[in-house]
Amino acid sequence: MGSHRIQGKNHYYRIIRDKSLSPQEVKIPLGQDHKLALLRIREIKPREEEIKFGLEVDFSWLQKTVGGEKPSITLTDAIEKYLVARKADRIRKSTLENYEYGLNKFAQIIGENFILNKIGTSQIDQFKIAYMDSLSPSTLNIILRTLKTFFSWGLDRDLIAKIPKIKFVLVPTQDPVYLSNQQFEAICDNSEDCFSRAWWFYRESGCRLAEPFYAEINGNFLTVKADTAKGKRTRDIFLTSRMKEIVLEMRSTTHLREQAKPYKLGYRHNQQRTHEINYYSRQFLTAARAAGITNRHLHHLRHTAAVRKYLLTRDIYEVSRLLGHASITTTEIYTRLNIKRLEQDFPDLVQNEGFGMSLRRVGS
Repeated sequence: MGSHRIQGKNHYYRIIRDKSLSPQEVKIPLGQDHKLALLRIREIKPREEEIKFGLEVDFSWLQKTVGGEKPSITLTDAIEKYLVARKADRIRKSTLENYEYGLNKFAQIIGENFILNKIGTSQIDQFKIAYMDSLSPSTLNIILRTLKTFFSWGLDRDLIAKIPKIKFVLVPTQDPVYLSNQQFEAICDNSEDCFSRAWWFYRESGCRLAEPFYAEINGNFLTVKADTAKGKRTRDIFLTSRMKEIVLEMRSTTHLREQAKPYKLGYRHNQQRTHEINYYSRQFLTAARAAGITNRHLHHLRHTAAVRKYLLTRDIYEVSRLLGHASITTTEIYTRLNIKRLEQDFPDLVQNEGFGMSLRRVGS
C-alpha cells in the first residue's frame, strides 16, 4: 500500500516498487489542497499495482505519466555522456580530468557495466571501503562530491529515479601549513640566488605556482583573469618595483624558453610549458630537503603569505583579497592560528618591518 505524505505545503502519494536489493520510490504530486489530495488518492489506489509493476499511468491532473522503468544505461556510458556534457560547459581541463579520474575509480569498484539506476547507498559504501586505506579522506571526499554532481546530472536527465545518499568521510580539521622565517631562510640558503628571489616573490604575493607566468602585467599589478583563476574571479596583485623585476626575471629564465607556446586556455594545455613551470616546484623540494625540511612544498608559500598578511593586518578580508578566495569562509581557516606562535615565527612583522625583504640572499 502507498502512503500519503506532506512535504512543505505540498501533498504527495508515495509508492515503493519492490526491486529486491534496490527498491524504487515513485512520488505522485497531489497539490496543496488537503481535500483535493484525498480525492486524488482515490483515483490512484485502483492503479497502484500497475505502477508497482512498472507500467506508465496517466492521471488527469498531471501533465506527464507516472511510473515506468527508467532508461537502462551502464555506468560507463553515463560517465562518457557526463564528461562530454561538462566539456560543453567549458569547465577547466584540469577539473574535467579530476572528474574523469574520480568516476573511473568508482567504476573500477562497482563495475563498468553496472546499470546506473541500480546504484544505491550500498554501492557507495562498497567504494569507500575499497579505497579507505589507499586514498586519503580528503581525496575520497573530492571523489564523493564528484559522484554527487554526477548523479544530480543523471536525475535531471531522467536517467535515475533518485540520487543515492552519499555520506562524506570525516576529515580531521587541520591548520594551514606555512613556513616560519627560520625555515624559509634555511630553504633560501640551499637555493641558487635566482630561486631564492622566486621563493620570496611567492611568499609576498600569495601566487599559485603558475600565476606569475601566465597572468598579465598591467603597470604595477599582476592580473589573474577570471577564466584562468581557480576561483573564477579576476584578481589584481600589487607589484612593488622589486616584485616586478623578479617576475620578469622568472619569465625570462632558460626554464621558460621563448619558443614555448603562449598561454591560452590554461597552462595544462601546454605540456612543455607545464614542465618548465613545475621546474620551480621541484627546485623548491630539492632545497627544502637539503635544509632538512621534508614536509613543505612550494604551495605552502601561498599559505605563508596569507599567515603573514593576517598577522600584519588582523583583517581576514584583506587576506581573502590577497588569495582571491570566492568565499570568506575558505579564508577563515587562518583565524584559528595562535597569534603568539605567529609572532615568534615572524619576528620581522612584530617589529613593524612589514613585508620588507629581510633575507640576505633575496636582497642580493
